[in-house]
Amino acid sequence: MNTPQKKYSTIEKLGQVRTTKQSELDASCWGIQVWGKEHCKKCEFKETPDCGGNSGNAKLIREGKRQVKSKILRHKVDYSDWLAEFYGWDVPGYILKAGKTFIKIRVSDWRGEQDLRVTVEDVVDYYYYWARNITSGCRTLSGYTSDWRPIDTLAKECLEWFKFVNIESLKRKGRKHGIILKE
Repeated sequence: MNTPQKKYSTIEKLGQVRTTKQSELDASCWGIQVWGKEHCKKCEFKETPDCGGNSGNAKLIREGKRQVKSKILRHKVDYSDWLAEFYGWDVPGYILKAGKTFIKIRVSDWRGEQDLRVTVEDVVDYYYYWARNITSGCRTLSGYTSDWRPIDTLAKECLEWFKFVNIESLKRKGRKHGIILKE
């Protein structure tokens, strides 16, 4: 498993999209009208003759005399590209699906194949209750019990996934059990 070096901020992960009614826009800078006066800080036309922020609605927003009318559009994030990047563009066949709060894995043993949905809570519980138990040769992750070695490897892989995609939730849930996460 090759964990990429790039770490994403929450905004980059979610990809913010905004929506506004066309009737609320005028010919001045649409960037300011949609994103607010913060848009000026990174605008390539700032303080040039092509800047549209010095008139109309954009000017009123910059001066604080008008509010931005756009709203954040919440959308579902597709984590398939994240999985590909996490696994170095070669996702193992036993990984079925993943998201910000879960990873779905196909496991098999003498009982046959089973799809296992592992959540952030399951991983934290595993490291709190099971990983420290050296008296048993079996361990349990997300309700699936087996020999400690494959379960331990699976838990570590899930831990790395959640560190990659949702480290804040992992830290927060770990703190509830007194677990401090090493990055």
